[in-house]
Amino acid sequence: MWLRIGRVTDWIVILVAVIACGVLAAMMLMTTADVSMRYLFNNPIGRVIELNILLLPIFIFLSLAETQRLRGHINVNLLTSQLSPRVQIALEILAFALGFAFLFLMGLQAFKAGMHAYVTKQTLFGSFPQLPTWWSKSAIALGCWLFCLQYIKDIANNIMRLFQHSQKLN
Repeated sequence: MWLRIGRVTDWIVILVAVIACGVLAAMMLMTTADVSMRYLFNNPIGRVIELNILLLPIFIFLSLAETQRLRGHINVNLLTSQLSPRVQIALEILAFALGFAFLFLMGLQAFKAGMHAYVTKQTLFGSFPQLPTWWSKSAIALGCWLFCLQYIKDIANNIMRLFQHSQKLN
C-alpha cells in the first residue's frame, strides 16, 4: 500500500513540476517577445513584467517538491559524513521533520494571504488591466504543501530504511 501511495505522490509531484516548466516557458516566451518588440518596433508588449512578477513564485514553488523528490537541493554533509549510517538517517529524518513544519506553516500563511487576496479582490499595484494576485499566492501554498507531502514520503522511507536494514547499517 505504501508503494502505491508513493507512486501517486510521485505522479502528482511530477505533474505539478511539468506545469511549473510550462509557466517558465511562458515567462521566457513573453519576455523574449516583449524585448523583441521593444527593440525592433519600439513598442513593448504591455504588462509582461507584471505578469512575470505573478508567475515567478508559481514556477519556483511548484518546482520545489520535484527537486526534493530528485534529491536536487543543496546538501552539506561535511560533518554528517563522519557519522554512522543510522545516525545520518536519523538526522535526515529530523531535518525533514523541521522542514515539514516550516513549510506547512509557510503554506498556511500563503493560503491565508491567497484567500485574503481573493476576498478583497486584491490586484497587482499599478497594473491595468487589473491582474488579481490570489492565484499566485495560492500557488505558493500549493507548492509548500506538495513539498510537505514529499517530506512525509521521504521521512517514511527513511524510517523504513532504519528498521528494515538495521543489521546492515551497523
